[in-house]
Amino acid sequence: MSVFLTQTDGEVFREVLVALSDAERSYSYTFVSSPVPVRNHLTTLRVLPITDGDLCYVEWSSRFEIDPQYEARLVDLMNQNFLVGLRNLAEKFGGNPATSP
Repeated sequence: MSVFLTQTDGEVFREVLVALSDAERSYSYTFVSSPVPVRNHLTTLRVLPITDGDLCYVEWSSRFEIDPQYEARLVDLMNQNFLVGLRNLAEKFGGNPATSP
């Protein structure tokens, strides 16, 4: 499954699902194409239960290799996307959004 993510500045990332686990409440994806030259990219989103109350913790992490001159740009883009995504999840499921990536 391939997904296209268009940034507000018009740049497009093409992502492909590489792992999905209901048991682990997680999925992982990689970039097939990106406006930033990245190698060996893997991002994983996991939902972990919190045992005190009806809550969960969402962990969204990414690892990749990139030339130093592009690193800050990609990290900023990913942090912005993660924060927007986490806020959207909180709105949809009634939780408290993270205030920082």
